[in-house]
Order: sequence, then C-alpha cells, then structure tokens
Amino acid sequence: MTDIFTAISDPVRRQILDALADEPGLSVTELVAITKLGQPAVSKHLKTLRDAGAVSVKTEGSSRHYFVEASAFAPIELWLVNQLAQQAGQVVEEKMDDLGEEVGSWLAQSASWLSEQAAEKGVSFDAKEVGRKLGRKLAEAKVETDKAVQKQTGKDIEGLVDEVKRRASSAKKKVDDLLK
Repeated sequence: MTDIFTAISDPVRRQILDALADEPGLSVTELVAITKLGQPAVSKHLKTLRDAGAVSVKTEGSSRHYFVEASAFAPIELWLVNQLAQQAGQVVEEKMDDLGEEVGSWLAQSASWLSEQAAEKGVSFDAKEVGRKLGRKLAEAKVETDKAVQKQTGKDIEGLVDEVKRRASSAKKKVDDLLK
C-alpha cells in the first residue's frame, strides 16, 4: 500500500486531488483533459492515489468516477499539528525565557528603589530577601502551571514539549525520506 506522503509528493497527483476536491466524481477522461496527460499516465496516478486510500472509485456502467477520501489525510494532519505544536512549544519556551529575564531585571532594579523608599520611611528590610521570596513565588507558580498541564494532558510541560518535538522529528524524517 502506498503511503499518503508518497502519494501526494507528486505534483500531478496533487493536481488530480485538487480537481477532485473542486469537482467530485470526475472520470478518467475528464482528469486527462485537466492534467493534459495521456490516459495511461492519469490511470497510473489514480492507482497510486487509490492504493494510498486518498481516492475512491464508483463505477456506473462503463464509467468510473473518482472521489477524494478525506480520512486518508489524517497522517498529514497529525504531522502538521505536530509541526505547529513544536513551533508553538519553541515560541512558548523563548517567551518564558524572555519573561524570566525581564522579571529578573525588573526585580533587580526595583530592589534598590524599594531599599531607598524604605530607608526614607525608616523601614528596614533586606531587598535581596524580598527578591528571593518573589523568586520562590514565581517558582511555585511554575509548579502550579506544570500541575495544571499535567492534569489536562497527563504530561508535564517539558515532557509534552519533548513528545511534540520527538513526533515532529519523526514526521520530518519520514517526509525527508520520501522527498529523496
């Protein structure tokens, strides 16, 4: 059986799929006119698409009419979702890193200002200790976020991102192998 990724790797087969998506039930003769290829070549492409489950055929008398089978494209959808999830995971990681740096910088700047304000009011406190406490609160918030993600998905954030990266890498390898 032909893999769906292999089936859609050919531009003629994609053209046939586009034509069938636009106008379901086209015959080989109609597809020959659209692709401007000979009937044997179109029939060969249709066989590849049928083997992959991408199209079905309905025979009416001596005519055969072809239809796109959307369910065959589930592996492609999964691959795309994994690719997007991997990219989203990378963006979230980058944004969280940026946010952490920004909060750290803000805390460092604020600590000296807070010390000055407290000194003017005659209040004594250790700005570094306040910073440590805020850092702990941020860490606790991260733990709570991890727990919420764990509850929703059954995985921690890092595990979820790692799984998405692993799946995306595997799918990318498949596509790369098909395109060789």
